[in-house]
Amino acid sequence: MRLSKLLKYNQIIVQCHDNPDADAIASGFAIYTYLKENGKDVRLVYGGRNIIRKSNLVMMVKELEIPIENVRHTSKEAPTELLVTVDCQYGEGNVTLYPAESVAVIDHHRVSKKLPKLHEVQSNLGACSTLVWNMLKEEGIDPNENENIATALYYGLYTDTGNLEEIYHEKDMELRDSAKYNTGLITKLRNANISIEELETAGAALLRCDYNEQYRFAVVKAGPCDPNVLGLISDMVLEVDSIDVCVVFSILPNGVKLSVRSCEEDIKANELAAKLCSGIGSGGGHQVKAGGTIQMNLLTKEYETYCRKIGTEPRMVLDDTGSSERPSMSAIKSYLEYRMVEYFENREHIEAVIFDLDGTLLDTLYDLTDAVNWSLEKFGQPTRGIEEVRGFVGKGLRNLMIQAVPDGAENPVFESLFEFFREYYKTHCNIKTVPYEGILDLMKELKGRGVKMAIVSNKIDAGVKELNEIHFAEYVDVAIGEREGIGRKPEPDSVNEALRIMKIDKEHAVYVGDSDVDIQTAKNADIRCISVSWGFRDEAFLMESGAGIMIDRPLELLEYL
Repeated sequence: MRLSKLLKYNQIIVQCHDNPDADAIASGFAIYTYLKENGKDVRLVYGGRNIIRKSNLVMMVKELEIPIENVRHTSKEAPTELLVTVDCQYGEGNVTLYPAESVAVIDHHRVSKKLPKLHEVQSNLGACSTLVWNMLKEEGIDPNENENIATALYYGLYTDTGNLEEIYHEKDMELRDSAKYNTGLITKLRNANISIEELETAGAALLRCDYNEQYRFAVVKAGPCDPNVLGLISDMVLEVDSIDVCVVFSILPNGVKLSVRSCEEDIKANELAAKLCSGIGSGGGHQVKAGGTIQMNLLTKEYETYCRKIGTEPRMVLDDTGSSERPSMSAIKSYLEYRMVEYFENREHIEAVIFDLDGTLLDTLYDLTDAVNWSLEKFGQPTRGIEEVRGFVGKGLRNLMIQAVPDGAENPVFESLFEFFREYYKTHCNIKTVPYEGILDLMKELKGRGVKMAIVSNKIDAGVKELNEIHFAEYVDVAIGEREGIGRKPEPDSVNEALRIMKIDKEHAVYVGDSDVDIQTAKNADIRCISVSWGFRDEAFLMESGAGIMIDRPLELLEYL
């Protein structure tokens, strides 16, 4: 999605997540300014009960003249023409719902909800500020022409990447190196990260740290504070040499706020946050840094069930209103530790990824279309358009040609035509065929993590092996196509054969494909499926076909492993 797509709307709300951080504020400010300069009636808002009070954020808003406002009672607001959620996704637990006729999403977190038609999500970036920086440049706008915008976006990247220490993507590097920011203000912001009162809160919290020796995690309870301070505390805890994972929490009026950190590659903070909040709230974020919010009423019920399960009396206190009971702070801490241990004992280790080929790894559509039409012309049959061929692929070459040839297999010339097509495609299958953008980067990363890879396809086995040898030989362990003794997808035979050769149990593998056939294949093989939106079938069709997880770019797959 391009920012210019938003310009057809006149009344627009740009919304950050509740408890906005520097990255959300910066991204929202840049988009707000773009829309304002294009004559739109626009506001920059965030919801929730917590007003921005953290010292550096207050300074950032004041010095850069960012017109952000807190809207606590969004339900009382008149619906806006367009709502643009920034650094978050509409419907998530950390986004107070704002009434709107249309919704757009601009974010760099992994996809957690079904996205609206208007969206731009790049979860491989270190900050939403980087995404917005590049979206402005796509519109021919140099962000450096507005020093406040450049400074805000640079600081958003700075804070969301651990003071620029967690930068891996070239686009993040480009923002870091090219932004013409106010150096004096950035220095002041760096040195205004915490107040005396917050320092006292952090010190007290660090004295209340429980450590699990077996799994090397810590759970820390903090007193009432700005939710962003929890992140500072968890960053400090993670610097301890014996701690690989930590959770810091504080009690809110109606729930519990969590900050989650991990420095272990195979323990993802966003996944852990989601598990801790599962059924009682919502959690998510990045692989290293994440957070969540738990609803107190749901937590109370779960805690009481947990106490009955282990045969102990619940430790309860009166809530702030004095009208009902909730678990005590130490009880909440114990319950979080219980969920942490449960996560470590039951978490899945993904050891292998099985890929479909056409439409998932390789864009083969142009070579297939050329081969189809060369064969049709050879036998005096009408040719097909590229979009027609796109709709025919997915169930093997014979099925492709049955649909492409008038009257299919009943056509008198079909068998001869199909045999000609098979032979022609064998020698012309790699003329225009290329890996999709980002595929080789993904495979390089998977190999570096020690994850095995396989290809299973309904394409002829010799063609699958040849294309694998040309494009993916250094990464892929097994490549299987259509051959005698192996049932064609959606039968699970090829998936099971790949797992057998790799010596991987299905619970430690994931299947990635672009079609309804792939979804059914994974179901038949009883293996988790991740669908891709860049292939031969669109997202709406895949969702109707039962897709669970959808990714828009190859590197997003890493978020689910």
